[in-house]
Amino acid sequence: MSVSDLDTSDSVTPSVESVATTGDVDGLSDADLLGMLSVDADAIIDGVSQ
Repeated sequence: MSVSDLDTSDSVTPSVESVATTGDVDGLSDADLLGMLSVDADAIIDGVSQ
């Protein structure tokens, strides 16, 4: 994944809030899959750089 933000006056912090599935997920629930996804909690765009 890549992220850019032309407005350098704000910051961008990633998060994973939900998943949606279609087809066979081999018995895994959305909560199971959501638990497998994570991102660093630090801001990835700091309000200074693009």
